[in-house]
Amino acid sequence: MKISTINGTSFQQNSGETILDASINAGYPINHSCRSGRCGFCKVQLLSGETSAYRAEQLLQQDRDDNWILSCCHTALTDIEIDAGNLTQVIIPKVCSIPCAIDAIELLSPTMLMVTLQLPLIVKFMYLAGQYVDVFTSEGLSSSYWLSKASVEQQKIELHIAHNELDPMHQYWFLQAKVKDLLKLEGPKGTHFLRDTAHRDLFFLAFGAGIAAITAMLEAHANLAKDKQAASITVIWQGQQPEDFYFDVAQMDSDIRFIRTLSSACPAWSGQLGEAQDVMLGMQPQMHNADVYATGPAFKLEHAQKVLSQHALNPRRFFSQATCE
Repeated sequence: MKISTINGTSFQQNSGETILDASINAGYPINHSCRSGRCGFCKVQLLSGETSAYRAEQLLQQDRDDNWILSCCHTALTDIEIDAGNLTQVIIPKVCSIPCAIDAIELLSPTMLMVTLQLPLIVKFMYLAGQYVDVFTSEGLSSSYWLSKASVEQQKIELHIAHNELDPMHQYWFLQAKVKDLLKLEGPKGTHFLRDTAHRDLFFLAFGAGIAAITAMLEAHANLAKDKQAASITVIWQGQQPEDFYFDVAQMDSDIRFIRTLSSACPAWSGQLGEAQDVMLGMQPQMHNADVYATGPAFKLEHAQKVLSQHALNPRRFFSQATCE
């Protein structure tokens, strides 16, 4: 089936694909996060044609009445036209399954590890800043982690791993892992990466360990040509305790406005308090020129998008991907 957008983009949906999957495979990824019909980030408006929902989707009745659908839940039955915003063409690296070994383990803070993985030199691992990988142990444990850095030349990747007892690999990383351990990774995964940033005001909202993806995206932005760079960059990092802030993002670029905030008061903290999106709103940003890139737990992202949309942010300018927290 052919899927066309109101802005002139078109791509094919193959058998068994959702509309969202088809957009990703064609290199025109629709904004999304959970891919399970819950968060609503992949909402598009059906302008013509017919689709079928193969799983439940959480939408308001008014959205249904106005022909909005969640692209992760629907497949096209005929050629269709949708309003999905301005889709940027991106070549997304293919997901690979690669053996690897732990090259180094460093404790960045009481709550954060940096793990460097060595990949086979014959495998050229490519990724887009903001993507993540799944890591597997020989015992079958697995979890997902943001790529904070990757060296194509040395075939090494860097992961920042939070002290999180809900992580299936928590005990392995903090009690058992050692250099030269053999692991397997699958990736890169996800479609959280920079869109057209030229002359835009970028706001990066990092909840907890999501900061790793943000730093990778900031490095990618710094390598863009001057005419493709943003007008301004603000990073708001929300933690639960002061120890969560294990480095100073402003050291990457003196022009970055960097704010750390705790979600609730703490005796050892005299800095900013409040949710990241509320801190952003307190800065009175020009919403018509704002792009928001957010990483963190799904419920945090859903709430942030709702709040910012209520304050005039175009929902299509909110880009996000949930972490495993």
